[in-house]
Amino acid sequence: MVAVFIRRILNLFTTYVVRYEGLGVSNNAFYAGGNSANAWRVRSGIKSKYSKIFGWLVKPAPRLTTIGVVVFFNSRHDVDNISGTLKIFLDQLRESGKIENDTKRYVKFTCNVYDPQLALNTFEFVIVKIK
Repeated sequence: MVAVFIRRILNLFTTYVVRYEGLGVSNNAFYAGGNSANAWRVRSGIKSKYSKIFGWLVKPAPRLTTIGVVVFFNSRHDVDNISGTLKIFLDQLRESGKIENDTKRYVKFTCNVYDPQLALNTFEFVIVKIK
């Protein structure tokens, strides 16, 4: 119900949708191991893997000045546990030149929305053009 309402609001804006079907990144995976050197290697491996995936997915996206991102998802994650996936996605938008930077000057909002209508392990990143 909430996902339907938010999708209706998004219809008022220019948007670009990037769809990823697969396992998302859990915040728990990032925090596992604390601050040890092994934990850093684990985080680096996770980021490298998903950066490659998202790099291909964002290739057709236009370059934008100011954006917001809404993530609709259906996975085992709690709504607050997908921010690792979103972080890597935003980093990839920056690294691929689709946005100048992923700071608050260029990314005005993010929102995570559980959508049971999506297939399991699906993430839809809706990039909202602000400017």
